Amino acid sequence: MALPASSPPGLDLVPPEHLEPPPGDQQRYVVRDECALLLDGYLHAQAEWEQQPRHRDPVFARDGWRCAVPACTSRRNLHDHHLLFRSRSGGNARDNRITVCAWHHLRGIHQGRVRAWGTAPDDVTWELGVRPGCAPLLRLHGDEYLVER
Repeated sequence: MALPASSPPGLDLVPPEHLEPPPGDQQRYVVRDECALLLDGYLHAQAEWEQQPRHRDPVFARDGWRCAVPACTSRRNLHDHHLLFRSRSGGNARDNRITVCAWHHLRGIHQGRVRAWGTAPDDVTWELGVRPGCAPLLRLHGDEYLVER
């Protein structure tokens, strides 16, 4: 069964068994209700998705969608970290939050290997390689190394 030349683009991709003539024996064909509902659902979901903000919180955008730990450039699996933990009365203000990758957040900061404090984004002090009873391997303020004298 050939489709009329005036059929909409892409309709020729629909298998013939999914096409049926409309009532009244006209020369046009329509897609069955199931296909039309599926297409309507897809278009609705796409429109809703495009209307949503890309991220509800601007902390990631402020930090350039990268982990803020010095020397880490990860752009994947980003977390929103509170510099002063909420359990220690830290608030949700943007200057108390910074973007870190999942590894530095879970394995570094929350396991005690990395420390961070200060005011985000430009006044954060980092200690990397923290070990019990020892000085940290690196101490940085932003991207500048701090040397103990």
